[in-house]
Amino acid sequence: ELPSRSSGGSGRVFIAGLPRSGGTLIEQILGAHSRVRTTGESGLLERLLADESGAYAGDPVGLSGALDGVAGLTAVATAYDGALAGADFVTDKSIENVELLGAIAQLFPDAVVVRVRRDLADTALSCFFHDFAGRYDYVHDLGDAGFAAACIDRLWDDLAATLPVRVVEVDYAGLVAAPEPHIRALIAGCGL
Repeated sequence: ELPSRSSGGSGRVFIAGLPRSGGTLIEQILGAHSRVRTTGESGLLERLLADESGAYAGDPVGLSGALDGVAGLTAVATAYDGALAGADFVTDKSIENVELLGAIAQLFPDAVVVRVRRDLADTALSCFFHDFAGRYDYVHDLGDAGFAAACIDRLWDDLAATLPVRVVEVDYAGLVAAPEPHIRALIAGCGL
């Protein structure tokens, strides 16, 4: 059996969304709660999956299916929780969390995944004007940025519809326009 936290919620909150879609804002909102510890974009889960499976750490989709058997899953889950010990709730924010939803669903079936939604055109334009220091090649061309945003959004739809994960959706425009009800829904959705 995989490790589980059960103090009012799973204790694990994975924030995923397109670059520049509002994930950092969501993490800051959750981090203001006294029971939440934020980790930023640590890449911890991706590294642990790569270490355990021997798969390439830059291939999140490959990592999701690379582990064989419960022993490998348990080792990753235990190492992940051990590295993040000491907080009731921990956020893990990463764009790659979208591609790791399969692994997240297997490792932490009680986790909450926060999906941040922002208008795709706004997101692509924001990516185009942001300097990612070479992290995302597609942002240097506005057409590529829009295409990538649409592909990642469609991947989200497909994975969220087929995997047994609890998803809390946050609409960025709604959050900015009327913060209080959206923040209350986010906090409640995470089990806080």
